[in-house]
Amino acid sequence: MVVTDHDELADQLRLLRSHGMTTLTWARHRGHASSYDVRAHGFNYRLDELRAAIGLVQLGRLSAENAKRAEISSRYRDALHGTSGVTIPFGELEAGTTSAHHLAVAVLPEGRRDNVRADLGEKRIQTSVHYPPIHLFSVYETLGVRRSLPQTEAIARRVLTLPLFGHLQDDQVDLVIDAVLQSLRT
Repeated sequence: MVVTDHDELADQLRLLRSHGMTTLTWARHRGHASSYDVRAHGFNYRLDELRAAIGLVQLGRLSAENAKRAEISSRYRDALHGTSGVTIPFGELEAGTTSAHHLAVAVLPEGRRDNVRADLGEKRIQTSVHYPPIHLFSVYETLGVRRSLPQTEAIARRVLTLPLFGHLQDDQVDLVIDAVLQSLRT
C-alpha cells in the first residue's frame, strides 16, 4: 500500500501497479472503458480485497503505532545512549519533521556486535542487522563498480537493530536494555 498526497506520483503508481495498463480489467468489465494501452513496464502490485481491508484498518492505527514506537525508541535512547560505548543515532529531528521510528538502531563498540547479538539470541531476543552496505553486494563487484567506503564499512560492522514494534511491552523493553548492557559488561 502506498499513500501519497502528490497527484502526479499517485497517477504514475496507479499505472505501474497493473502492468502499466491505462485501464484495469474491472473498469472495462463495468463498461467504463472498452480498451486499454500499456504505457510503461509495470507489474502486478494490486492488492486483493483481504489485504486491502487489513491495510485500511492498519492505516487507522498508524498514528498510535508511530507514537508507541517513538516512546520505545526514547526509552532505548535514554537507557543506552552514551553507556558502555553505545550510540543511539537519529535522536534529533529536523524542525517540522516526524519520524516513523521504523528501526531502533544501536551503534555498538567496535568488535562487539556479533557477541551482543549472540547473547541476546540466547535470551530469545531477536535482533537484526539493517542494512548491509550496498556497495559490498556481489552485483557491484560483477559490474566492476565496487569501491572502498571505509567509514560506511566501519559503522556497518557496529550497527545492531533492536526489537521495535508498537505492542512491545515495558517489561520486554527493560529486558532488551538489560540484556544489551549485561552483554557489553562481559
